[in-house]
Amino acid sequence: GRTDDAIAAGRSATQLLPKEYMGYTNLCRAYIEAKKPELAISTCNSALRLKPGEGETLFYLGRAHTQMRKTADAERYYKQAVTGLVEFTRANPVYSDGYYLLGNAYAEVGENDNAVEAYKKCLELNPRFSKANFNIGIIKIIERDKEGALAQYNALLMVDKDLAERLKAEIDKM
Repeated sequence: GRTDDAIAAGRSATQLLPKEYMGYTNLCRAYIEAKKPELAISTCNSALRLKPGEGETLFYLGRAHTQMRKTADAERYYKQAVTGLVEFTRANPVYSDGYYLLGNAYAEVGENDNAVEAYKKCLELNPRFSKANFNIGIIKIIERDKEGALAQYNALLMVDKDLAERLKAEIDKM
């Protein structure tokens, strides 16, 4: 919710460490949140020049193309993100955020079963990672599995009531 601060921090990171990809990746994400996909694409490409194939960056590149309604390009980047994030989670098996991002990438390419498994691994590592519960709930809604979605709603009630209510609103539309 502090997009301007995130952009400022990302810019500072790229100025302080211009040969490190992560500052560019974080700045790319901030530009996506600010609905500035052209800047996001340019910034993500800078990150990828420093670390080709990096899954998180490729995921954000997919999001930027989604914002621009370039579906085919977005799908290509999401597929590449899956590959990069599978490699990342193998190298960092106890990092819950990696599995969360992998779940997001799988969901974007329609691999819902793999997405749910990645989110479950995220929750195994960090049981309070409420966005993973929310995303499993959304997948269950897409699959018309109301019972499964309600299970995620109940899990969310214990850790994030606001997110639980957002999920409940989506369940009620079923």
